[in-house]
Amino acid sequence: IFQPNISNAENLQYSLHGSNSDLFTIDSNTGQVTLINYLSDQFYSFKIHISPINKILIIKLTVLDYNNHRPIFSNFPLNLTISSEDIFVTKLSAYDLDASDNENLKFYLLDKNQRNFFSINEKTGIITQNSSSNQTFIRLEIAVSDGLYLTKTHLSITIRYYSKHRPTFSSDEYAFEYNKILGQILAHDSDPDDQIVYKLYLEPDGVTIDPYSGLIMIHRDVFPRTIEFFASASDYAQQIVYTKIRIIFPIQPQFTSNLYFISLTPPMKIP
Repeated sequence: IFQPNISNAENLQYSLHGSNSDLFTIDSNTGQVTLINYLSDQFYSFKIHISPINKILIIKLTVLDYNNHRPIFSNFPLNLTISSEDIFVTKLSAYDLDASDNENLKFYLLDKNQRNFFSINEKTGIITQNSSSNQTFIRLEIAVSDGLYLTKTHLSITIRYYSKHRPTFSSDEYAFEYNKILGQILAHDSDPDDQIVYKLYLEPDGVTIDPYSGLIMIHRDVFPRTIEFFASASDYAQQIVYTKIRIIFPIQPQFTSNLYFISLTPPMKIP
């Protein structure tokens, strides 16, 4: 690691001082200093004594970290499921055991055909979907590099096409008799894993619906004899359908008067 630039015409002798003998050694005839062990610190200093001229050289070393580790993906998603309408897919993370290389990590999408549908930010590792690939499953070929080493892997993505089918109600019109729980409307969507959200329109105060179960409830006691309003069902793709709801209040029997007079007569005898 070091060679003194001194003529050896005078048969000079070199010796090492102020240094750990486990790290460096010196050739007594040439003055060449050799490293004999791994350096763990960033700075080192030692002296070389030259005789018989009695000269001392002070050597200071600065150790630069050598890039001898590959970058490693961390918290890598094993399986992803996204919608064909999604833009954000995921964010990749990686680290390098060579500390100075962590600031220089870059992410890549290796397959040029996949770049037509997906893109990756080299610095942040954020993957986005540019357009629909019309595939239900894809394995992205991705990599991370520290400038010297390239670590490759595959990212499995399942793509759901929620816009192929719109939801359909099980009935065009629902009729419920009055109760605290009026009833439940139900819609179906043929797109796998799609989610349906229910909503009411023109409903009177006191009537509510659970947006995910379709359960309709009433929170008042006085209403007209018949109530009509509408409900909708929408999916992830914001496709929407409507149905009509009628609430029927059954007519209860009533007395014709609040007070009745009854005359009592002795029992009749039959001859």
